[in-house]
Amino acid sequence: PPLALASLASQQNQPSYRRLIIKQRFMTTAAATTNDDTGDIHINSGSDDDNVDHVILHRSQCHCRQVLLEIILPPRPQPPESAPIPSDEEEGDQDDALLLSVWNCHCAICRKYHTAAYTSYLRVPRDQVAIRRGADKLDKLMSSCQSISTEDVRDGNSAMVVERWYCTECSSKVMSIPSTKTDSNTKDDGEDEEDKSECWVNLGPLDETTVPNTHAQRWKDQLKQIENNLGASGACCWTNALPNYKEESSASEASEPTKKKWSGGCTCGACRYEIAIARAYQLQHCYCHLCRELSGGPFMTWIPVYRSDFEWKRPIIISTATAKATSATPAASCNDDPTAIHHEGSALRLVRTTPFGSRHICTRCRSILTIVYDDQPNLLWPCAGSIDDDSLPPTSDEMGRYLKRVAHICCRSLPTWLDLPMDGMERLDDAC
Repeated sequence: PPLALASLASQQNQPSYRRLIIKQRFMTTAAATTNDDTGDIHINSGSDDDNVDHVILHRSQCHCRQVLLEIILPPRPQPPESAPIPSDEEEGDQDDALLLSVWNCHCAICRKYHTAAYTSYLRVPRDQVAIRRGADKLDKLMSSCQSISTEDVRDGNSAMVVERWYCTECSSKVMSIPSTKTDSNTKDDGEDEEDKSECWVNLGPLDETTVPNTHAQRWKDQLKQIENNLGASGACCWTNALPNYKEESSASEASEPTKKKWSGGCTCGACRYEIAIARAYQLQHCYCHLCRELSGGPFMTWIPVYRSDFEWKRPIIISTATAKATSATPAASCNDDPTAIHHEGSALRLVRTTPFGSRHICTRCRSILTIVYDDQPNLLWPCAGSIDDDSLPPTSDEMGRYLKRVAHICCRSLPTWLDLPMDGMERLDDAC
């Protein structure tokens, strides 16, 4: 690749990031070398006359590795050789200047787009984010964020929108850019139409080898603070729900004339489904790299359901056999045929994401909606983040009455910047 980096030093002997210097030219072939004594990484990408020095703080890649972002800073001036060697405390203070802030957003719009309990962002000045590879593979969805009020931008005189950027090849969510567009009635003639001063880089796809231990620990502390959890009062009911299913309560609910249904879908509304609540369910919070890269957040949550309890409401689904027999598009549910395909022009696609499974993805807004495993023809795994809030119970306690099991899975892949709370849930190193 044009800017492949040498491996960082081991976690036990990481170089200070103020010394992680890279000599590079944008979009040029690079040859990397490492100084064994200092751990510094240097990349020579051309003649010395054309090179520009930068400090690389962090890197982020999409799942298919076609998009590469780098978070960079200009290097500090090197002290003269006669200057005293800084103490560990002084060096730590200098490294703190490179530490960017992180925060979680729990608002309904961010949750729906990322199909997750919440999403985690690294707040970065926009001019410090460089797209080093795959700029032609990026596209954006225009959206908003309920956690950022209009009073936060230009004294309430403009409407805030958010550009949500994703990889068009694998649907990984890589960053969002808050944009304040000035009202045409108040804009001065010489004033720019847009002001994009910062970028919210999704933490999920972040390359953890570029996150030193000191940064990871500081981020853990920041993400626990109330002020860094925007919209937490509106968090979804299943995030902290614990299993509290009782047979007797289930029997009484099943006797009601109309069964309860949960509805869900993608963020743009092109894909919709319903789940008939006919039995107890389980939640699995997954921290694998694939879930983090596709969602952009720290984890995704899955609910295995029988196909007979699940039905696509939009778009219309046709089976492979029906498609070959007629050009018509009859209504059918995905449980009619595990190999169901979608009519021409449909936004819904079943995309192979692993050797053993596929995911339903909306190709218009890139919401991840389900997992379909090859060895489970009778099951479908909807993503809990895609379920509509207003179709779910209002509280975590009430949600627990529908759950027989809740587990954190793939904890072996837990990101270094995230702490799991002591919530009493089952924890597994791998998937189950």
